[in-house]
Amino acid sequence: LHIICPTREHCEYLFEQLKKNTEGQSFLFHGGMTKKKFYESYNSLNDLQKSSLVVSTAHFIDIPQYHTGTLIIEQESSDYYRHIPKPFIDMRVFAEEYARNSGYECILADGIVRPESWYKIEQGHAECIEPFQKKVFKEGEIKLIQQSQKISGKQSDTERYQELHQK
Repeated sequence: LHIICPTREHCEYLFEQLKKNTEGQSFLFHGGMTKKKFYESYNSLNDLQKSSLVVSTAHFIDIPQYHTGTLIIEQESSDYYRHIPKPFIDMRVFAEEYARNSGYECILADGIVRPESWYKIEQGHAECIEPFQKKVFKEGEIKLIQQSQKISGKQSDTERYQELHQK
């Protein structure tokens, strides 16, 4: 399993949460690592002859793993996947193409669906694992109150509510 995160901080946070259950089989890679730590982790990952968990930024997408079948793009709506300097690459698109060409299953994970991902779901090119709401609010929860109505004196919230509903 390989999880791609948008930032080093998110990688470190997620790694701390996930390594508790996968001690000795989980590895972290990001641009802030020292060369010594990188080579230690890289050699340990290469020596491991069983499935492992790799949490990294998108620049380490091609780290070789034994029996990798799934690539998860965490927080896929984050703007940190876009490169500002040339070449202008969206690393989400690169990761999806990398997974498709490598035969990996690609999972886009986030609480908010990007318009591009929504379009893929609507066209049948992707499927939604978790059912999600198309509307932010449930029907009937929003009530508009005219601002021109004057509420007299100091009242409790209950009294104001009752006064507004009587009118």
